[in-house]
Amino acid sequence: MAGQPQRVVLYGRVSADRVRGRSVDSQLDAGRRWAAGEGLRVIGEYRDDGISASRYAGGKARPGWQDAVNLIEAREVDVLWLWELSRATRDRTVYAALLAACEEAGVKIVLDDRWYDPRDPDDAYDLDTKAATAVLESGKTSKRVQRDVRARAAEGKPHGWVTYGYRAVYDPTTGKPLTREPDPSTAPIVQELARRILGGESVYSIAKDLNERGVPAPRRGPWRGGNIQRLVCNPAYIGKRVYRGQVQEGVVATWPPLLDEATHFQLRALFDDPARRKYRQDTRVKHLGAGIYRCGRPGCSGRMRVLTPKGRAPMYGCRECHRLTRVQAPVDAMVNRAMWRRLARPDVLEWLAAIGNDAEAKAAADEAARLRTQLADLRRRVRAGELTLDDLAYFRAEWEPQLRAAEERARPRTVPAAAFEVAGPEAEARWASLPISARRVLVSALLDVTILPAGRGRRWDPTLIQLTWKSPTG
Repeated sequence: MAGQPQRVVLYGRVSADRVRGRSVDSQLDAGRRWAAGEGLRVIGEYRDDGISASRYAGGKARPGWQDAVNLIEAREVDVLWLWELSRATRDRTVYAALLAACEEAGVKIVLDDRWYDPRDPDDAYDLDTKAATAVLESGKTSKRVQRDVRARAAEGKPHGWVTYGYRAVYDPTTGKPLTREPDPSTAPIVQELARRILGGESVYSIAKDLNERGVPAPRRGPWRGGNIQRLVCNPAYIGKRVYRGQVQEGVVATWPPLLDEATHFQLRALFDDPARRKYRQDTRVKHLGAGIYRCGRPGCSGRMRVLTPKGRAPMYGCRECHRLTRVQAPVDAMVNRAMWRRLARPDVLEWLAAIGNDAEAKAAADEAARLRTQLADLRRRVRAGELTLDDLAYFRAEWEPQLRAAEERARPRTVPAAAFEVAGPEAEARWASLPISARRVLVSALLDVTILPAGRGRRWDPTLIQLTWKSPTG
């Protein structure tokens, strides 16, 4: 047609609805055929795959659309071709900006092979009607989606991204998502993270280890300390449904938990601890007692820090009164020795259960002590010739699984898990293998260390280091 514009730009878009909608490739193919039939020159093809044009989509950028609008505003195009107006926008504000740009630049809009001139009142009215219809449908869709999300939340059903540690379960007939189930490859990673954090390891050292092992991280990125902290505190791991940032109390989730509630709340308490935020003990403090040991001067009880005087050995010094110091190495050696010796004692489980003030754990610890006594008595009777080795094997097969189960139940939730990993006859070697961050967690949880003042010129005196074990009886 004589006098018609010669330059045309094509734009195609789809969001998530690829079943009922037309793909971007097929949209652009139709645009090319139309342009060839009209004898127009295509100067640009732009697309946005999987991006919504609704105002309810959270403002996600559409680079293809912005490039097309830039051409219009630069007056480098005469025609904008669209499969339908909703491909361009379902937002009133965006539509108004498009219409104003096309009207200013004299750009025509083609929908379903029909020409529209924004400067013509009748064409503009038709465009306004189509835009209003697109906005209305977008609003209705948003309402339906939100209603469905609310209903799924009330029923404890999942929605959105599959949480790390789980995999989606689909209806075999319809293919629709039903719920979640633990993923055999990633669920153990979540449980490992919780166990290691409560055992005293820093999230940064754990992240480094996971990256070195090549363990896949959520969203394909590397493991980072902050990512781990947010991940393990997710209420989804204790079977809680979250809707708009709030845990839905009283709602039973349809997926099984990966962590128990006690572990979850221990993790939350750990990361919410103001002292942790202030001192960042896992990453910056490199000494066993810094921020843990206390000053024993009358009226002080301040925390100790490490001083490094020039030409002298490192020393602990009170950060409050600044009037008490003690050479660091012998204090740490004394505390290290006291810790592994206490954790090596036969009554360690009973002691830890008492510290945790956990009645069930204490009962389990008592059961474990009874079973250990019975096994020791069996060995004594075998040595005395009162029983045979076959008798010993028979009772061991029955009692040792019970002993292991009782020892597991004897772990109170308020005591760091690393205490139980160290506890036992090999406590000295296990303690030596712990990172400094884990040792600090255990010292803080199990032992009060107070450095008492000494007279001027007095040499090292272990009686001036007061060690008080934490337990109901002291």
